[in-house]
Amino acid sequence: MTDHILVERQGAIQIIRMNRPDKKNALTRAMYAKMSAALAEGDADPAIRVHVFFGVS
Repeated sequence: MTDHILVERQGAIQIIRMNRPDKKNALTRAMYAKMSAALAEGDADPAIRVHVFFGVS
């Protein structure tokens, strides 16, 4: 199974990519849970200043 949510950090930026282009990046419950967890982790890290969301096409 392909990971539908990809999370990476570049300095003070946390990038969250939705990687489900075959379904136009429609969210599943699992994707929502992973995005929520990534946001919580980023919010808890004082080094992260911004969250950026992308959808892979």
